[in-house]
Amino acid sequence: MDAEQLADIAAEGACLMRDYGYDRVRIWLKHTVPDPDDRERLLFVAFALIDVERPASQLQWWLHGTPAAAARHEARGEHMCRACRRWAAEPVSTEMPTGEKAA
Repeated sequence: MDAEQLADIAAEGACLMRDYGYDRVRIWLKHTVPDPDDRERLLFVAFALIDVERPASQLQWWLHGTPAAAARHEARGEHMCRACRRWAAEPVSTEMPTGEKAA
């Protein structure tokens, strides 16, 4: 996978992490990026996407609730990951991209 593909996956994973948490996203990640070498490269791409000028407390705001990520992106005119684009077009589902139901 190239860096652009990995950046899209990192953005989608960030949205999913906020909405579903570690255990569910871990399953999604293994399904989405089956190659362990690509998963390692994804880590470095994700590092590059972190806004290091902001304190960790601001980067972790989502730990305290589930945001309406698609609405937030749309309001700010930001690029949406696949999951947010899908959610912007449809009501939010409890189904993960892998097809399993969220707890």
